[in-house]
Amino acid sequence: MPSVDDFAEHLADPRHQPPVDGITLLQECLRAAEPRITRVEGVDGEVVQAFSGDTARGGFELCPVDARAVDGAPARAGSPGR
Repeated sequence: MPSVDDFAEHLADPRHQPPVDGITLLQECLRAAEPRITRVEGVDGEVVQAFSGDTARGGFELCPVDARAVDGAPARAGSPGR
């Protein structure tokens, strides 16, 4: 399993191309004792939002923007949706 040091090394590698939006995301998947996922988003060490969802029926949305709607139209991946 990669470590935080491995991630830092990857970011420092000259072949690394930062995303155009400047957001680099590091995720870890943990096996939960209960069929739930809790996602917490933070910026500069402060929690921006958190939500929890039931995974008992299988699957979950990694990016909640896909489930949001703006002006009655479904949000598209990469759209603001907030």
